[in-house]
Amino acid sequence: FFNAADFVILPYKDIVTSGALILAMSFGRPVIAPDIGCFSELLDESSGILYAPDDPAGLTEAIKNSSGKDAAKMGEASYQKAREFDKDTVARLHVDMYEGLTR
Repeated sequence: FFNAADFVILPYKDIVTSGALILAMSFGRPVIAPDIGCFSELLDESSGILYAPDDPAGLTEAIKNSSGKDAAKMGEASYQKAREFDKDTVARLHVDMYEGLTR
């Protein structure tokens, strides 16, 4: 399904982390998502489209705006960002966080 998509839409209302986001990015797909939680930390205009979650027309406008974007180029940026989260990097970030809590 990811390979068939031009954009992946994740219309969450509330989120802390999203495996679906990293999965979509690992498939080299740009993402349309609300500007909340980890979405705003991991996506930028090169790899996705963020919309205001409290705007009733936000998702609709984001989808309309996607038609003028280079999905392949955004997908490559998305993929490169996902590559930053290999298992060794994620493990190191966790260790650093826990070590910081014990200081």
